Amino acid sequence: MTFPAFTKRVGDLCCTGARLGVRPIKPFEIVRVDAVNIRYRRGHSIFAVALKDLYAATVHFSGRRASSADLRLFRPNVFDPRARPAGHSCHVSVLFTVLLLSGLAEALEGRGVVGSPYSIFIR
Repeated sequence: MTFPAFTKRVGDLCCTGARLGVRPIKPFEIVRVDAVNIRYRRGHSIFAVALKDLYAATVHFSGRRASSADLRLFRPNVFDPRARPAGHSCHVSVLFTVLLLSGLAEALEGRGVVGSPYSIFIR
């Protein structure tokens, strides 16, 4: 899948104000999607994640299972809150939710805790 096709698919799914979620991952609200970022709200906070980073993770793990731990190792500055510069663990939830709802991934597993991280199979 090309980057323009990926951004179109994500943009079609993530309209402003949409509340997206896949159980047991906590839902989030789309604030805005543009050519560069997805801005989303979790609780009272607004976060932004670059579409190019979500696309890079999708391509890198295509055809195999990816866990939240794998994503933290792959791009710590995007997905790992303990990295310097720090990423954010909510970006993992956004990536997994967007991929699952758009049909680009399947089979959410795990409990989202140490020893049983969330994981998906990315097509």
